[in-house]
Amino acid sequence: MKLPASVESCMTRYPTVISGKTRVSEALELMERFQIRHLPVVDKERVIGITSDRDLKKAALLGCAATLVAPEFMTPEPYCVPEGTELSRVARTMASRKFGSAVVTSRSGEVIGIFTTVDALEALARVLEEARQAPGRAPWKIEDILGTNYRLEM
Repeated sequence: MKLPASVESCMTRYPTVISGKTRVSEALELMERFQIRHLPVVDKERVIGITSDRDLKKAALLGCAATLVAPEFMTPEPYCVPEGTELSRVARTMASRKFGSAVVTSRSGEVIGIFTTVDALEALARVLEEARQAPGRAPWKIEDILGTNYRLEM
């Protein structure tokens, strides 16, 4: 069994994105339709922010769903990584900074994917299932997944 190396191996490819002119109501509709929780905000194919279902629900509760546009409810300068970034580095940064997602960009800066906590859990489940099915000892150590500096606290 080979552990996933780069973020592309586990990301959601070509995610739904919104523009700076998208209203809260439209973004909520997209999230509901596609069953997603994060929407990168782009301007001329460059990432300028990200919004989550929590951001949008807060705006909707304030009664602003029809009038607020993306720049008013997004998180500017989201966590973005270029294609080819090691999955362990992305996961470690997301965990330490409590990010729910990482936007994956091409070398030219266009959005090519999104890696979310759900994607991370799916990758972990695959690794654990393969390890359980492998005869004998797993061909990897927990340090391979968590890193050598990780402390497991109980």
